[in-house]
Amino acid sequence: MIKCPRCNKEKAIFDTILGILPCEFCQAKDDELDKIETPEFYTLTKAGRIQKQRDEHGKDILQPYALGKDSKPNLDFLKAYPNKAKDYFKEEQLKKI
Repeated sequence: MIKCPRCNKEKAIFDTILGILPCEFCQAKDDELDKIETPEFYTLTKAGRIQKQRDEHGKDILQPYALGKDSKPNLDFLKAYPNKAKDYFKEEQLKKI
């Protein structure tokens, strides 16, 4: 007999998927607890925070070339990092833009 992991008195319940569960008495105590309500706009707040971070740090993932090393320069990269243009592109490429 396996004892309850919480009270260590009653017989624990063994579930084939979840494993060893607390006894029926401890589970009944859990049902008596008041449920904590989640904030009304929890997901909206989180979504807003994620969007704000994307807006602030979105330029960090810009690539210098649009379709690979041999293609044309990425205009969004040039706008975000004008001081790094000469490190990535030749003068000929920059004149074409």
